[in-house]
Amino acid sequence: MHEVVEDSLLRAGYIIAKSDIPIHHYGKLNTDEIHAKVREYYQLGMKKLAEHGDQNPHALYELAVQASELEQHDEAVELWKRLIVVKPDLAKAYYGMGTCCHILGRYEEARAAFKKAMELDPDSQDAVVMYATSEIFAGNAAAAVSLVEGLQTLSPGYPLALLA
Repeated sequence: MHEVVEDSLLRAGYIIAKSDIPIHHYGKLNTDEIHAKVREYYQLGMKKLAEHGDQNPHALYELAVQASELEQHDEAVELWKRLIVVKPDLAKAYYGMGTCCHILGRYEEARAAFKKAMELDPDSQDAVVMYATSEIFAGNAAAAVSLVEGLQTLSPGYPLALLA
């Protein structure tokens, strides 16, 4: 779950600047509270989609994320697909769909989605790792090794690339 405040800050007249101050996220410490919050965000997402039209990319994205958080992966896949129709160049949509398909055991769909995410955003280390993982599930270990070796070369400190 990602809360985004940039749009609200800009509408309020604030200027967003870069900073060297690190911000740490300590995870989901109270799971009951987090689950309730996700359900609330899901309901807000449904309302936003109804208000802004069923093709609104922001509303579709937020609702797909919340459905994923609620482990409603079949619904999330359908939402990611709807978002892809509206924004076919959005790598995050393919990545989200790939993640849900992977969780559901729909490995070929996941593989295709991760491949598209990687093509649209070649700098996405996570997309490369998940595409490589999908290649392993497809029985293409050599392709997976090649992908991860390339990632290790480009991003030697990336922890997931070091696992290979």
